[in-house]
Amino acid sequence: MNPRVVTAMPEFKVGDRVICVEDNPYGNDDIFAGNTGTVCREDDYGDVGVCWDDKVEGGHNCDGSCEYGFGWYVSPSAIKLDTEADEPFEFDEIEFNKLVFGGKG
Repeated sequence: MNPRVVTAMPEFKVGDRVICVEDNPYGNDDIFAGNTGTVCREDDYGDVGVCWDDKVEGGHNCDGSCEYGFGWYVSPSAIKLDTEADEPFEFDEIEFNKLVFGGKG
């Protein structure tokens, strides 16, 4: 039995947003700590397929799980869940109402 075979990735599930925590995982010179993506697949060896937000050199489609050129498998230790909240933004309700409904706010 191959000791590297893992049948589950308990830390991550398909659809999770992740952040890379190391430079050049599995030798990809286009992926750096801080890059973000979405988990799209797990493989039979415990690696995690990530669809990166930006196209990566040598990227693939993670066996059909994402757009070609954006996929790259990484070790679970190379990524962490992206739990940071989106940046807040100012919302002007009066201006919004003018744009949507016209005239008065």
